[in-house]
Amino acid sequence: MDFSLGQEIIKEVIGSTSGVLVLLFGAYITLRMNSHKNVLENRERYVLETLVTAYRRIEQAVHRTPGWVAADPKRGAKVRLEFESAISDIQLLADKENADLAAEFCQNPANEELLQKLIISLRKQLRSRLNLLACTPSWKVGQTRLIE
Repeated sequence: MDFSLGQEIIKEVIGSTSGVLVLLFGAYITLRMNSHKNVLENRERYVLETLVTAYRRIEQAVHRTPGWVAADPKRGAKVRLEFESAISDIQLLADKENADLAAEFCQNPANEELLQKLIISLRKQLRSRLNLLACTPSWKVGQTRLIE
């Protein structure tokens, strides 16, 4: 009886099975890495969208005039709530510098220079995260008024 043929068959089966297992394991690892990467990308997208929205709400509130608020108190209250929500989003999702500036602004909301620093810092952070060139604003908060 010739055992060499049986040994060759067993070697081929073990080699083929090992190859299939390695391929399946590699595919599993790749899927897990892609899934983790997608979670991180979705988280980053959510943070960026929220911070861009917060930035826009602050800009919008800064450019309102007190006469406009007196003419439409309901809409003024809505803008104030959106402004407060934007500050909360910044404190929650922005980097440490912007979160600290937002917290400091909450302690002293009449300080327009502090608001200007917050807006500029937030703009820099967003442009950096979006890989955009830096820009400088052509307006200052002192030229506009916050809703009171």
